[in-house]
Amino acid sequence: MPEVNDLRLRASLTGPIHERVRTVQYFTMLRTFSVVMYDYNDSVLSYHAQYYSILDQQKQIMKKKNIDSLLTDQANDDDVKTSLFVDNFLDDTKVAIYQLSELQSRHTEIMKLEKSLIDIRDMFSELAFLVEKQSGQLNCVEYFARQASDQVDNGRYNIVKAKQKNKKRKVRNLFYNAI
Repeated sequence: MPEVNDLRLRASLTGPIHERVRTVQYFTMLRTFSVVMYDYNDSVLSYHAQYYSILDQQKQIMKKKNIDSLLTDQANDDDVKTSLFVDNFLDDTKVAIYQLSELQSRHTEIMKLEKSLIDIRDMFSELAFLVEKQSGQLNCVEYFARQASDQVDNGRYNIVKAKQKNKKRKVRNLFYNAI
């Protein structure tokens, strides 16, 4: 059997039938393979063109300058993430997580403050209830305190009067004893 390298157009035209069939199959498969490879090459080129256009759109959106080297590096490097926005998403996520943790800490502080204010309000309500409950006793204490104050004032007045009467009585007794 002749090898594939020995296939020639002249041999296929003048040789036995099995060589002609093999030559036709070989050239048909070669042509099919070439068409498939051309299609594959076109699809790879269109993929790269779309990829570069997407990266270019992202560049325009991000308004970055001198990013052509970054585009080629990203296109050539398989380890690099394929989107320019991934870093922005990660940064935004970190900022959002940080803000969320701050909001949660503020929320817990506000909840503690609210609990303290509720406790103070309850304490004042209880105090108001006790004052209202004991208002009768307080009025009674106030009444007796006023009476005691009035009696102290009257006692002072009576002491002053008694001293004056005592002085007059001593003067009279002295006068009557002298006469």
